[in-house]
Amino acid sequence: MSLLVAGLILAGAIPLLRQSVDVLMEKTPSHLDLDRLNADLLSVEGVIAVENLRVWAIAPGQETLTVQLVVNLPTGAERDRCLRQIQTSLQTNFGIADPIIQMTAPTLPKPISLSVPASLELVIND
Repeated sequence: MSLLVAGLILAGAIPLLRQSVDVLMEKTPSHLDLDRLNADLLSVEGVIAVENLRVWAIAPGQETLTVQLVVNLPTGAERDRCLRQIQTSLQTNFGIADPIIQMTAPTLPKPISLSVPASLELVIND
């Protein structure tokens, strides 16, 4: 009888141990498709790149997300609308309630001045 009870306890403990290890190792939850999540973020108007996307479980059934989005939206109102749309999509489509989202503007390449030589040696030697 005691072996039966021990077997039942062990059978119940193994899934709990697996979940605990996954949480402690900050493993990406297996039920989330990162490619789909990435595509969902890119489908939002104004988002031009998704960088540093990380998803992990902080407790069984409670996932969190951090992401840096490059957005091409000039006004604060447009960025706010974009943020609300992303938060709603993450909650309804993926069950992620409290994401951490950083929005940055696209970096422009360093301007090239055609009127100033690259070095003064070219001017002195000529």
